Amino acid sequence: MLYDEVIGHMREAVTLPEPGDIHVIERKKPDCAPSEYKPYEVNEGKVAPLAAYGDGHRFHVTGLYHAADGFPTSNTKLIHETNERLVHKIDRNKETICKNEEFYLDDAEIGIFAYGVCAKSAKFAVKELRSKGIKVGLLRPLTIWPFPDDAVEEMAKKVKTIIVPEMNLGQVFYEVQRASKGQCDVRGLFRVDTDPIHPKQIMNAILGKPVEPTVIPSEVLIERDMLDG
Repeated sequence: MLYDEVIGHMREAVTLPEPGDIHVIERKKPDCAPSEYKPYEVNEGKVAPLAAYGDGHRFHVTGLYHAADGFPTSNTKLIHETNERLVHKIDRNKETICKNEEFYLDDAEIGIFAYGVCAKSAKFAVKELRSKGIKVGLLRPLTIWPFPDDAVEEMAKKVKTIIVPEMNLGQVFYEVQRASKGQCDVRGLFRVDTDPIHPKQIMNAILGKPVEPTVIPSEVLIERDMLDG
């Protein structure tokens, strides 16, 4: 899970689902003798059976690259196969993993792509601008990776401009640029002074009004880069 500092310090209500409403997939358990158990042995791309802690099957756990027995390895062939398997595992399940929230995007002329606490500011800004008759919408990725390329591309087909507010000097901004495939203008709004981006700052950026000096529009950064070069 990915948290930012502001989200980590927030307090708000949360609705917990009932236990019966949670879809649980039971992992296959090993049916071999404990002495024969290899916890990371993958056959034909299938998920390896996993013993529960304390069930009698002893196995080694490590964060390093490992062989089928769970112990670290420097075998380059095994490492290559592990990386390929993990990447393909994500790719095969991308549609299930990627989750997004769309807010007033149906008729939007300006789109905002925001995550974390910036998404909260963006949603408030959308409501305020909508009340003034300005057609703004929000695409909020609930999962930041795999990146929601398809959702960004669809938004880029509808809107004239996408604003990307971030608490950095532009990271996801460049992914949005890539995924939009040149179909619309993409502009960043960056802040790195530890304070969150305020809804008013997003609104001012969209309305073409001045924003605080600590909030840097991406076109200003581009101009600085040109001067530095």
